[in-house]
This record gives sequence, structure tokens and C-alpha cells, in this order.
Amino acid sequence: MIVTPGILARMAIGAFLALLLQATFFSMIEVFGTSVWILPAFVTCFGLLGGRIIGTSAGFVVGFVSDAMMDAPLGSSSLALMAAGYIGGAIRERAGLPTVPVAGAISGAMTVLASLLTGLILAGVGQGAALAWPALSEVVLQGLYGVLIGMPLFLLFRRLFAPALVADRPSRKRHRDSVLGV
Repeated sequence: MIVTPGILARMAIGAFLALLLQATFFSMIEVFGTSVWILPAFVTCFGLLGGRIIGTSAGFVVGFVSDAMMDAPLGSSSLALMAAGYIGGAIRERAGLPTVPVAGAISGAMTVLASLLTGLILAGVGQGAALAWPALSEVVLQGLYGVLIGMPLFLLFRRLFAPALVADRPSRKRHRDSVLGV
């Protein structure tokens, strides 16, 4: 992704809206006993479209502001979201631009990873309880929510950031006759 001032403004507005929706809407609603965490899918989509540096940077900023807004230990969500953005970006750089279902699956997996990492970090600093089976079922549900949120979010971001995306174009195949001059 080529980051111009206009694209950076779109990214900042999107991050602001995601943080606002997470703090005011998604954290208040519980579906099947757990709330929806949209931030890992958001950061993963940035990584899948922009690469490792964009994903990691978005993960740090979104996680740090999220920790400050939610009164969590600073850096707990930030580290987990940085990992999600980095892995999403690494997949983009190695495998190219994914399809929508693959992006949804990656978003779900990164939501599970971020949930587990955040739980481990919070347990390590004494803020959270140790991981137990009921908590792991909530993590799996959050992963399913990550799949469901990741697909439309990836489509939206792909359209929003289309002017800045570096597309993977297949190389032109030359006919053997044109190379030999026949």
C-alpha cells in the first residue's frame, strides 16, 4: 500500500470509527455470552492489504488507544494487535492479495491469537484470571465473530484503499515464437 496523505487520513478515520464502535457498541452487546471484538479483524485487514509495516503500525496505534480508552494496562492489547497485523502483513507479502473467504478465515484466526495473547499478557501482569475452559470457548466464539466481521471489512477496505494498493499482476507470458523471432 502506498501511503499518501489522503490514504493516511482514510486510515485514521477508519481507526477512529473502529475504536468508537468497539467502545460504544460492540463491547456492550453480548452474543452467546461473549462480546464481539472487532479490532483484531480491523488490524488484520490493514495488514492483508498493506503489508507487515502497515499492519504492525496499525496494530500498535489501535491497541494503544484501545488500552487507554478501556482503562486496561497500556500495551496489553497493543502487543496482541501488533502480532495480528504483522502476521496478516506477512501473509500478504508471501502469498499475495487473498480472496474474501481467505481474508475472513485469517481475520478469525488472528482474532483467536489476539484474544489468547491479551489473556496471557493480562494474566502475566496480574490483571486477569488464568485461562480456563469457559474462557477458551469465548475465544473460539470471538474467532467466529472475527470471520464474520473480517469478510465485509476486507471488502470495504479493498474498495476504500484501491487507489493505494499495489496489485499483484501476473507476469505476461511470452510465446516462444515471438522470442525466437519466428
